[in-house]
Amino acid sequence: MSKALCSLLLLLTLCATAGCNNIQKSKIASLLDARDRAVSEQSLEDFSVLLTDKYDDHGRSKIDVVAQMINLFEQFEQISMHSHDRIIRIIDEAHAQCEQTYTLKVFADEQWRSLVQKEQLQFERINEQWRISGGL
Repeated sequence: MSKALCSLLLLLTLCATAGCNNIQKSKIASLLDARDRAVSEQSLEDFSVLLTDKYDDHGRSKIDVVAQMINLFEQFEQISMHSHDRIIRIIDEAHAQCEQTYTLKVFADEQWRSLVQKEQLQFERINEQWRISGGL
C-alpha cells in the first residue's frame, strides 16, 4: 500500500472518530441540560433517570444522591440551575468525563441566594444512553 493511501486512510479514520466523538459529546451536553431542567423544575423523577443504577462515587450511591436532591427540593421554594464552561472528554466508547461550572440559585425567606461551583462528572454509556455515574 502506498504511503499516500495509508495517510488518506488514517485521515479518514481520524475524521470518522472525531465525528463520533462530537455526536457523543452532544448527547452528554443534552444530558447535562436535562439535569439543569430537572433541578430547576424540582423534578425528582426527571433527575433520577439521569443517573446510572450503579452510581458510586466515594461510597455514595444513587439512593444517597436522590435523597440529597429530595432535601434540596424540600428546603427551597424555587430553584434555578444553569451549567456553563463545559469541557467534555470521551474516554472510550462507554466512559466520559465533563468539567463544568454551574450556578445554583435558590429562593427562600423572600430572597434569592446564589452559589457558583465547579464540578467534574463521570459518565457511563449503557444501551447507547449516557448516564451520570459519579461526581455529584
